[in-house]
Amino acid sequence: MNKLLLKRNYKYILFFIFLILVSIIFSETRIISYNFWKYTTEIKLSDNNIDNSIDIWNDEMIHNIKLNLTKEDYKNLVLYYKSNEEKQYIKTDIEIDWVIINDIWLKLKWSNIIIWDLEDVNTSEIDFSFTIKFDEYITDMTYLGRSEIALISWTIDELKWEYIAWEIYENFWIKSPDSSFVYLEWTDFINKYYLVKEIVDEAFLAEEFNDSNGLLYKWENSLSFTYLWEDPTAYTDLFTQKTLKNNYDLKKMISVLEFVSNSWNDNFKYQLSKYINIENYTKFLAINNFLYWEKSKLKLLNSYYIYYDLSTETIKFIPWDSQYPNNIEDTSVYQVLEKIYSKQEIAELWKKDIREILWNITGTIPDNLKSKYSNDLEDKFLKENNFEDLYNEVEEQIIDELESTNFIENVDSRIENLFYNN
Repeated sequence: MNKLLLKRNYKYILFFIFLILVSIIFSETRIISYNFWKYTTEIKLSDNNIDNSIDIWNDEMIHNIKLNLTKEDYKNLVLYYKSNEEKQYIKTDIEIDWVIINDIWLKLKWSNIIIWDLEDVNTSEIDFSFTIKFDEYITDMTYLGRSEIALISWTIDELKWEYIAWEIYENFWIKSPDSSFVYLEWTDFINKYYLVKEIVDEAFLAEEFNDSNGLLYKWENSLSFTYLWEDPTAYTDLFTQKTLKNNYDLKKMISVLEFVSNSWNDNFKYQLSKYINIENYTKFLAINNFLYWEKSKLKLLNSYYIYYDLSTETIKFIPWDSQYPNNIEDTSVYQVLEKIYSKQEIAELWKKDIREILWNITGTIPDNLKSKYSNDLEDKFLKENNFEDLYNEVEEQIIDELESTNFIENVDSRIENLFYNN
């Protein structure tokens, strides 16, 4: 009799088991519906991470982003900056590759862009970079494991050059942020292409260095690498600490600066490797100079991060931006390559050493510029024969490999095909 009952009701029993399984699965996952620009989609939010089947760092496609930013929003951002001299986040909505997210926070990225006159706000075309934060309004929320991304606005040639620079760094094993091209659609502005770029943070360290507990510093003044004195407040305008603020202060980085500035000759030559990863720094410096065609005393014109490895107590340099070279009449990538490979010493293309200019004109250097524009690491590194020979060898190897493999031309061609097929 019991077997007969079981046979008659097995469908209901199976359905009941199915309901139990579903309740277990979705007890740890919330389905959140987002209403955005008159249509709705659903995303799966597990452990506060928003998933997407499309990887934003897939550089074999042009991604699609829609951003809900009005002219009034932009005007308020500019007004706030002009009144308070600091940038403000605003809450808005975004769609990334057809996944819609409410309540993200947006902040303009470059202060030199947001000091425009307010009448520029009334135009339908704007040109600024900005940062998107996913965890500012909703605690610990991430998108594909990232709490923050950057969207970079330049001309197409400048965007291509930035992307090519990252490819060069990665080709020679210098860890750098991932990036890919996106087509950005606005609420009130003309659509345009951007470069989406990975933020250097704990997630970056965990992925690239297998260490989310290292110390990370953002170098705010890329022209200076000099010991001032032991008080951390002296370095406010030079660099900021981004990780482990509750466990460490600036003393470890200051100790590196102190050694670099106060050591000389054999001490500098034989002890430098205890403070700085020589291979990383030599390649970083050579690639940076390659991108600018020169060896000036102010080489590191682009901003960068420094990673302090607590296990080895040495630092590594991480590139952050690679601004397109100035004063080029024909701004095509191939024109840039022609100037790089031919090593034309064209004066107007060369960055002038501010200290040298002041010395030639006035015969003295103001004290406030000695620290602001002094880079003891570069100066000493390239004056010490062993390091200079190493640098020249590495630079030659990099240029030879890039030339012989047509590396940059191939990357540029891949980008062209990407835009052509989009």
